[in-house]
Amino acid sequence: MRTVVRLRNVALESVNSLDSAHGRISIGQWLRQSADLTIQLLKAQSLPLGLMFLISTFLNLQIEESIQASKATQPDARLDLQVFLAALDFVEGILLLLFLSYGIVKCRKLNNSGLSSQPFSTPYLQTFFAEYFRMLAQILLYGLLLLLPGFFRYAQLIFVPFVALFSELYRQDKVDALRASRLLTKGQMGRILTVLFFTVSLTLGLEFGPHLSEFAQAIPLRVLTQLLIYFIAVASFALIFILFEASIDRLQPEEN
Repeated sequence: MRTVVRLRNVALESVNSLDSAHGRISIGQWLRQSADLTIQLLKAQSLPLGLMFLISTFLNLQIEESIQASKATQPDARLDLQVFLAALDFVEGILLLLFLSYGIVKCRKLNNSGLSSQPFSTPYLQTFFAEYFRMLAQILLYGLLLLLPGFFRYAQLIFVPFVALFSELYRQDKVDALRASRLLTKGQMGRILTVLFFTVSLTLGLEFGPHLSEFAQAIPLRVLTQLLIYFIAVASFALIFILFEASIDRLQPEEN
């Protein structure tokens, strides 16, 4: 038994040493800090998250009921409702990203030299949306080729919103957000892809699960499903942000 414990400790030390050599946070630290940040964000942003959850859940339930009702009689109306639901999810995703980013300032002291100490004290929405849509354009371009390249490109550009909001060098116009994200995700793609895979898989399972069983379509269960989806989104945000924060020191001003 002692031998097994020693081997486990040696293995953990080896992994941590390898992470340190590549400038990465260890897996244990990453998971602990992400769990702490998830709880802190839920507390700090409970009001906006709670309001958005209630509005989103109400609209989703109403639209899904309308889709089911129009399935046989009004196929065109059903398509319009599905497009509207997709647009609602898109807007909800952007708002959730911004609300959680606001929460970062409340939860963490941004003492890292590469992070802006007051990221929301100056105008930021214009550059945030500009970089966000640049990111989406590249993801869609790669996604049109094949699904996997689009997913991989999304992982490479996952830090773009954080660069636009939190990077001091970006605020000084010394780095490009897309190139910065590709640089900072190097050496971390395994972790990022793992987070994205489990996030997407769990979310899709919870989204489509109620349609497979009449019992799961009960209102209380569907509300609980939406609550779990929100929790997964916050946890995923925390996991990705901790990786970004740990790697921001690698970012250097670009040559003109």
